Amino acid sequence: MRRLPPAPLALVGIAAILLAACGGTGPPLPAPPPPGATPGAGALRDALADMARADRDSLLARRLYVYGLTPAFEGRFRLASGPVVAFVPGRHPVRGRELVVAAAEVGTPGAAALLEEARLLSASAAFTVAPERTVLVAFLPPGAGARGLAAVLDAPVWTRPLTVAALVVGSRTGAEAFEAVGAARGVPVQVVAAPAPGQEPVAEALALAAAFRTALAAAADGAPASPDVREAQSSASD
Repeated sequence: MRRLPPAPLALVGIAAILLAACGGTGPPLPAPPPPGATPGAGALRDALADMARADRDSLLARRLYVYGLTPAFEGRFRLASGPVVAFVPGRHPVRGRELVVAAAEVGTPGAAALLEEARLLSASAAFTVAPERTVLVAFLPPGAGARGLAAVLDAPVWTRPLTVAALVVGSRTGAEAFEAVGAARGVPVQVVAAPAPGQEPVAEALALAAAFRTALAAAADGAPASPDVREAQSSASD
């Protein structure tokens, strides 16, 4: 049998490396969403149906993987404390080291809105310079409330002083408990509520997605970091 000369063999090896780097061993790169794309009612309805199933955590993790998000902790999408979490890496060379947490309770319209907005954000991030800051999406166990947010903020997935904000999407409980969790950890918390709560779930998810998109743009691409965050950036780079 004829042997290939060394040069073609080297090219085969390089091609294999490039194939893996381009997604040969992972999910394909998402197609860029059209400008101004928003979640559709059908996709939100499907997300709510998945989150009503007994294997919802596995389904969420699978969706996040397919959508191109990055596992948050040692290659896993689920923290030991329960939340399912993933990153959309920041695109700015400096502010990309800062973190914005976006959280919602599984099974709620807020979680459906967060999941679909995460899909669009991940797809657009591959082709644009947004988000500037890294975004951690977190799906809290049903009924976890502020305890679920505390579990995410306390997990060792990011340097705490570099966490600049947390957004809670469509919470069914009062904002005060979430704000108290953030205040105790030095993280400003904003609860994103639907303009008209109590709507049919898909309609509420559509309204929450629009409200969350506005809040996330301000948090992930907005004002420069506080002095405390800048000090933490300097320490992290030393």
